[in-house]
Amino acid sequence: MDLGSFEQGAAANPPSRPDAPSLGYPSGGDPLVGLAATTPGAYWFYQLQAELEQVLLGAGVTPSDSNLTQLHDAIVALAGGGLSFESLVAELRMDGVAALGVRSTVVRGDHVHPTDSTRAPLASPTFTGVPAVTGAPPPTGTSTTQIATTAFVTTALAAVAATPAGTVAWFAGSTAPTGWLACSGQSLVRAVWPALFAAIGTTYGYADSTHFNLPDLRGEFVRGLDGGRGIDPSRTLGSWQKGTFVAYDAPNDPGVWGAGASLDDTPGRVQLGCDTVNTTDYSGVNFVSLGGALETSITFAPEGLGGGARPRNVALLPIIKY
Repeated sequence: MDLGSFEQGAAANPPSRPDAPSLGYPSGGDPLVGLAATTPGAYWFYQLQAELEQVLLGAGVTPSDSNLTQLHDAIVALAGGGLSFESLVAELRMDGVAALGVRSTVVRGDHVHPTDSTRAPLASPTFTGVPAVTGAPPPTGTSTTQIATTAFVTTALAAVAATPAGTVAWFAGSTAPTGWLACSGQSLVRAVWPALFAAIGTTYGYADSTHFNLPDLRGEFVRGLDGGRGIDPSRTLGSWQKGTFVAYDAPNDPGVWGAGASLDDTPGRVQLGCDTVNTTDYSGVNFVSLGGALETSITFAPEGLGGGARPRNVALLPIIKY
């Protein structure tokens, strides 16, 4: 099945197509009507040889007049049993335009175009520049073996690490870090801080319809909202609660039941570790002297006769996420 396998009469150039070919189907002829039997002719043999040769070449088989299974091998290969990628794309160029009548290898075995250095091999590719992926990234929470884009990773990390606006925390520094504000009761513009306003609203007060206040946690202890448990009933979110009043004996007026202060030159509030209080918050408090009489005329000033209880504590900066 290669050139030069004929016994005799072979020509150096392929035969030409007959000027007046007999078209139709082959027949044995009919002498009664003067119809001669069909003869193939040189051009027919040439066509058959050329077609078979293209089958062999397309499968990567070198034609040989001594190999009687080459046509079978080529058909098996073309059917998928070892078909090369080059054979599949032999009639296409890299730009996808058909190259009719021209057979050329456009893809090598390592899947790299012979003249296009911008395409990486499939095995251990090395990319240069910034590879990009078209289309939207997969939804957050996707768990597959597909390659993740930076957009997907950024979104996933943000979902895991995000601190919602309105979160209150304690900071050991003297000023709030980036993304946070000190909880100092300041008034903010709603349009400037939309996420924070959406989180806390006007729970902590507001100056007008365009502002809202932050909670003022300076010098305050934070208590968990009762939420119907009954330990601290009738409380609403963000409501303030005064401290428990503790009475003590002033140095110069030892007539009130309670612990006494021993240093005349130091206020009892300081000695007993009480916070100063707003006297109007305790307007209903009466002091009872050692004799049992109500001493309603006794005031809190100057050194005081009582204060707010407090636990041991460390001062930190209260901050809120915006």
